[in-house]
Amino acid sequence: TAYYFKRDYQKMSKLLIESFEKNPNHKRLKYLLGFQLLQTGKIKEATEIFEKIYQDDELLGSAPLGLIYGMTNRIVEAKKILSKLEILAKNNYIPSQERAFIFLGIGDKEKVFESLKNACEEKSPVFPFLINEPAMDEIKSDSRFVEIKKCANL
Repeated sequence: TAYYFKRDYQKMSKLLIESFEKNPNHKRLKYLLGFQLLQTGKIKEATEIFEKIYQDDELLGSAPLGLIYGMTNRIVEAKKILSKLEILAKNNYIPSQERAFIFLGIGDKEKVFESLKNACEEKSPVFPFLINEPAMDEIKSDSRFVEIKKCANL
């Protein structure tokens, strides 16, 4: 994942291929591959991976699939995933950053920042990684992102 955050997708791709040879059915590797494909503009391939993950594990697949559906103007489908995530949240802990990804795809920056603020307050262990998340690059120039970084002590 270090290569992903450094945006070195070529090295990340090589590492993922090697890892897939050892663990061809590993869900988290597929998850990382989906984000790597997304960041390298291979939207169709990323969508297929995230749809498969969502089909197998809605909790794991909601955020990336909602993000990519929103990014590809499949807003109604992204909002359906968000609604289903809210239903799942009634019986499962869903970190707020999961919602942030979907709102990012939909283009609702107010809700993105609200969700990120909530995620920081939840003290999610993965929250600091969001500061360097390439999918969040488009909001990093927003002044509210500075507050998010402060919340994460970065």
